[in-house]
Amino acid sequence: MKQRLSVAGLLLVTGLGLAQAADAPGLDELRLRVMPFVHGKTVAAAREQAILLFRTLDIDGVPGISQADYDMAARIQWAQQRSHQIAAILAHDLDGDGQVTRAELQQAFGRQARAPIHQSGVALIPTGEQVKAVLDKLVETALAADANKDGIITFQEMLAHVDGKLKTQMANRHQDQVVPLALDRNGDGVVSLAEYTAALDVVLKEIDTDGDGQISAAEVQAYQQTLQSIQRAVS
Repeated sequence: MKQRLSVAGLLLVTGLGLAQAADAPGLDELRLRVMPFVHGKTVAAAREQAILLFRTLDIDGVPGISQADYDMAARIQWAQQRSHQIAAILAHDLDGDGQVTRAELQQAFGRQARAPIHQSGVALIPTGEQVKAVLDKLVETALAADANKDGIITFQEMLAHVDGKLKTQMANRHQDQVVPLALDRNGDGVVSLAEYTAALDVVLKEIDTDGDGQISAAEVQAYQQTLQSIQRAVS
């Protein structure tokens, strides 16, 4: 069975790792997260920006980053996407009664269906049959939210339709842990600022190879190349 080295192990092999990195959970993920903070910056500035992001991710009112913060962020994202998609449907509610009918969709999409057809740089006026075909397709696509097929999309049908789409989309999406929860060293379920900065300082020291406090373009490029090699090795 092929044995795969962790990022920490590979960094140690290449001479970039610190002695303490070998047994520090979460550093593998953190190494791949810090690159956006280091371009053209000093170590101090990169550290400050990373800490600022840490603070913005702490949204549940309890100091530190936990699963609860990521769960709340996911709910906020869900609500924002739901409202955006429902708003797109309600954009066709021409009489403002909170529901969308087939007749309203036909009116709303009429101009789009009658738009000139551009072919080889020439604008052609669509025929009546072409207009009808385009209009029918637009209307039927929008009526996918009409669960009972009565030609009226009620607000409850909008909610059900959008939530169904979001459920499918979110089910295949890996939760993005900008602050890896594996950095929780004391096992209390929360990554404290102290735990995060301790790990962050290890990684920044690896990048600033000459220890002058400045992250040069050459150091960034070298670290990027190392991470690309690591990603290929562990994939």
